[in-house]
Amino acid sequence: MRIENQNTSQPICFKNFSRAVYNSRKIKYGGSYNLQEGLEKGYIKHTNNSWMFRPGLYKCRDMYSFISNTYRHESKVNVYDYGCSLGYGTYSFILGFLRRKNIEKYFPVMAKDYDKDIIEEAKKYTLPLQYGELYDIKKILRQENINQFMSLKDDSEKWQYIAYPTDVLKNKVCFSVADIRDDYENIAPINSFIMATNFWPYIPQDDKIKLAKNLYYRLEKNSYIKIDMFDNNQKYLNGSTPAETLLLDAGFKKTKIENLFKK
Repeated sequence: MRIENQNTSQPICFKNFSRAVYNSRKIKYGGSYNLQEGLEKGYIKHTNNSWMFRPGLYKCRDMYSFISNTYRHESKVNVYDYGCSLGYGTYSFILGFLRRKNIEKYFPVMAKDYDKDIIEEAKKYTLPLQYGELYDIKKILRQENINQFMSLKDDSEKWQYIAYPTDVLKNKVCFSVADIRDDYENIAPINSFIMATNFWPYIPQDDKIKLAKNLYYRLEKNSYIKIDMFDNNQKYLNGSTPAETLLLDAGFKKTKIENLFKK
């Protein structure tokens, strides 16, 4: 997700649809800046650092087992992905469930981002994949099943594949424009699993405190908030409070799954 950088009132908007930024960790605008420097100096409004199966979020088998066990008796589970960007995380979540039983109750995932341009890109259903990402997909899906969910084009000049989700996969996600700071009111209070990841460092401190409290008072039985390592990383927080602390202060409780919190 990309929330306006709190260090500038008129920040530069960097759109990285090619995702080169995640390879080099550099953002170029009249020079090269790493993410921390860009945030501190106001060069970056937001970034689009997104890829399939981020290590701390979607490669966690225990998380999928926890979700399956928690909602095993429920007929419908409301899944949200705030800050969805191009949908890499959303698709990772979906693919992680495909070998489990009784999974249709989790779909469609409501994938939301405050940036209307990025949502327009997401709705083109075109995903550049690095070879490592394709390897992870093949580990989850048998080779013969890949074509059921996406068609692949080898773009050897750029050392990557282009994945085109099939209708089967498209029907499991619904993209829309929304900012969680306002849209929390549209979250179903009961049986909701909310991925609120990789945007907390971009939000002003007062907004973060308010958001954590609003989420706590909005949610009820069997609802969870998932954040990621980036949201607690002091390197990018510029002295502001980690998301974990904010959620605990608001009243959420830790679970046995790292960075997963229960109402």
